[in-house]
Amino acid sequence: MNYSRILIHEFLQQKGLLVDVRTPSEYGHAHIPGAVNLPIFDDEERKIVGTTYKQNSRETAIKIGLDFFGPKMRKMVEEVEGLAPRASNIRLYCWRGGMRSAAIAWL
Repeated sequence: MNYSRILIHEFLQQKGLLVDVRTPSEYGHAHIPGAVNLPIFDDEERKIVGTTYKQNSRETAIKIGLDFFGPKMRKMVEEVEGLAPRASNIRLYCWRGGMRSAAIAWL
């Protein structure tokens, strides 16, 4: 499966499953209409990863993020399969650097 980053206006024009991988509170605050929320991190996990990123390093934050996300990977795949079996276009988004959506795109 191929994935790529595209400009927002292209992203919004495409059809397919729309997945917001941000935390539940980020999703609750604002999301693209029609998006389903499949968060990589809960709110507390996101806080820990973000604090580690700022206070230590990107690499350390990634490792902590993997500790949180690793056990959830299979369930997330199964949830997406349940929402869109055989979907030809799954659109993912997060915010800022795109690391969360890139992780899901890889998965």
